[in-house]
Amino acid sequence: MRRNLRYTKLALALVAIGSRIFPYACGQAHFVRNVALRKEASQSTTYQGAVASRAVDGNTNPHFDGGSVSHTLSSSATDDFIFWKVDLGASYLIERILVFHRHENYLCGEEPCINRAKGYIVEIQDDNGLKLWDWAHDENENVTRREILEVNQPVLGSTVMIKILVSGQTNTLRILQLAEVEVYGAALYNVAFGMPVSQSSTDLLGVAGKAVDGNTNGVYNEGSSHTNSGGTQWWRVNLGKSFTIDYIKIYNRSNQCCNAWLSGYTLTVLNAGSTVHTFTHAGGTPPDASVLSIPAVIGDEVVIHLSSGQPLNLAEVQVLSTEQNTFFIENAIPANLGKVLKPVSCQNGAELQVANIDRKDAAQLFYYTSDGMIGSYGCNQREPTDIYLTTVSPTYYFIPQI
Repeated sequence: MRRNLRYTKLALALVAIGSRIFPYACGQAHFVRNVALRKEASQSTTYQGAVASRAVDGNTNPHFDGGSVSHTLSSSATDDFIFWKVDLGASYLIERILVFHRHENYLCGEEPCINRAKGYIVEIQDDNGLKLWDWAHDENENVTRREILEVNQPVLGSTVMIKILVSGQTNTLRILQLAEVEVYGAALYNVAFGMPVSQSSTDLLGVAGKAVDGNTNGVYNEGSSHTNSGGTQWWRVNLGKSFTIDYIKIYNRSNQCCNAWLSGYTLTVLNAGSTVHTFTHAGGTPPDASVLSIPAVIGDEVVIHLSSGQPLNLAEVQVLSTEQNTFFIENAIPANLGKVLKPVSCQNGAELQVANIDRKDAAQLFYYTSDGMIGSYGCNQREPTDIYLTTVSPTYYFIPQI
C-alpha cells in the first residue's frame, strides 16, 4: 500500500524537479529524489540499439518507437538470467522504486509485449553486489505498465538490478523492455568526515585523524589509525552537534596480519554524554567494510572500544545521516589560494603553520574547499615539506586534528 504523503508548497515545488518529501521512520520529514536519473546503466544484452541508459533518461514513454525504451535480446536456454541495472554512483537511503515497462497496443508474438517481463525481480544491492532487498513479480499475473514498489524499511544501497531468471525455461520467451526506472532515495552525508577525533594512544604514526580523512583503503601504509596494544583501547569522534544517525560504516585494516585485531569491538553512540545506542561485534574476523544499521538515534559522538588487548586499527569510520554537517566551514581557518601549508616541527606533536597562523600540538591537518576535502598533512611524513595550494579553487579551509 502506498504511504500517505503530505505535500507543502515547498514539496510541490520540488516535485517539478524530480524530488519528493517523504515521512521518515521516526516521523521527521526528509527529502528524497530520483537518484537513478541519468546514472550509469547496463544490461545483459542489447537489441537494435535500445541501450540500458534509455531507462534512466527521464522519459517514461512506453512505446518502443519513441526511442526511450531499453531492450535486451530474448533469453536462451543457456542463460541463467537476463538483467538490467543502474549504478547510483553512491549509497542512498532508498525508499521507493518505480518501474515503467514497455506497453504497446499490439501483441509481441502471441502475448502482450509487456508480459515478456513476467516473473521479473527487483533487487537493491550494496557496493559489493550483495542483495539487501528484493521484490518479485508473480509470473501468473499480468505485468502492469507502472509498478510502484515501497521499501518499507529504507535500505542503504548503491545499485538497483532488475532481472528475470530463465535457467531451464526452454519454451518461454523472456525479454526486459524498460521505459524508465526511478529510484527514490535520500542522500546520506558522512558527518564524521574531517571532524575532531582522539584515541587512547598512538603507535606507528597512526594518528586518530586517519580514520576520518575520507580514505577507506585498509592497507596500513595507505593510512589507518593505530593505537598501542594492551588493556582497553578506544577511538572517538566528536560530530560537533547532534545528528539523526542512520548508518555507521567501519572500514577495517585489511592487511592479513592484523585484520582480526578488530574482533569483538564495541561501538557506542552518545548524545550530550549519555549512551543512546551500543553495538558489540560478535567475534571472528570483521570484513573489510561493515555497515551498521542504527535505529535513527540522535547522537553527537561515536566511540569504538577494543578490550582484547590488541591494537585498535581503523581505516575509516563514516557516520551517515540525511543531515549535512557544515562544521568544517563554520569552524575552519580560511586561507587564500597559493598560501603554504608548512609543518614547522613534527616533534612532540606537530606545530602546523597555515597562512602564517600557527596551530600548535596538531598531529594532522586537513585542507578543504567548500565541496570537500582536498588532502591532508600529518606527522607520518618523515620530513617537513611545504605544500603549495595551487588548484583552481580560490579558498581553502583548514581544520587541525589533535
